[in-house]
Amino acid sequence: MLLVFIVLYVRLSSEWYLRDCSRKISVAYQTKGRSGKPTTNVAIYGYRKDPEDKDHWLIDEEAAAVVRRIYQLAISGKGYAEIARILRDDRIETPTYYLAHRNGRTVSAHGGEGHRFDWYVTTIGAIIAKPEYKGHTVNFRTGHKSYKDKRTKNPEEDWLIFENTHEAIVDPETWALAQRAAKVIHRTDTVGEANPLTGLLFCADCGHRMYNHRHWNTTPKGKKYLVDSYQCGTYNNERHRVEHHCCPHHISTKAVRTLILDAIRYVSQFALADEAAFIQKVRDASAI
Repeated sequence: MLLVFIVLYVRLSSEWYLRDCSRKISVAYQTKGRSGKPTTNVAIYGYRKDPEDKDHWLIDEEAAAVVRRIYQLAISGKGYAEIARILRDDRIETPTYYLAHRNGRTVSAHGGEGHRFDWYVTTIGAIIAKPEYKGHTVNFRTGHKSYKDKRTKNPEEDWLIFENTHEAIVDPETWALAQRAAKVIHRTDTVGEANPLTGLLFCADCGHRMYNHRHWNTTPKGKKYLVDSYQCGTYNNERHRVEHHCCPHHISTKAVRTLILDAIRYVSQFALADEAAFIQKVRDASAI
């Protein structure tokens, strides 16, 4: 009986000690995070810790050049998969391997050195989504309710963002453009091409995104031709239902490109004819 009591006492004492340590660590973590200091142990890819202040980040120019390139590729219309392929082809070290080698460590994860240049879509997406690259500190991305639990992702509304705490790698305009570009769907269809207008057209009646449909068809005489058009997403999703919330609006890609070309010509002529008025219109539109 005495032995059982001793074992229970030891277990309870250990539990209380661990809980107390966890509480103290949590309080220190919360205090640091709410003060605006980064809570991560290492600076993210593109930065390095200031030797004179461990809570301040300096730009690591070698990695920062890669980050800027990723953002420029994104806003130029490249999808995550294509950006990853470009970096692999150029044999750019992934963040994991770059940071490990810079700190004098070896990497055994993901198959070791054989995967040194294997960029993935998730890595590209994570870099583009980080507000840290425009100079902000983001704390409390993850959390846990108890020291026994694993850390899990917090919803974005629970993050604490402190602006302009370190030098930015990309300006706010470039960062915002990259976020918009990230929402555009980039995929190769059955024809084997990626349509540059995919994800950019919306139905004028219901506001739903219009889906691009491309496929090869054959005339009665056996001649193949490409069917290429956009259709309202609402109707497309409900085409098998009796009740529809929109009409089967569709427009050929050829017609869309003609309209875009006409608009470009009109705007160009207007800009050449009255440059001051054109600049004012651009400023007014940007302010909306």
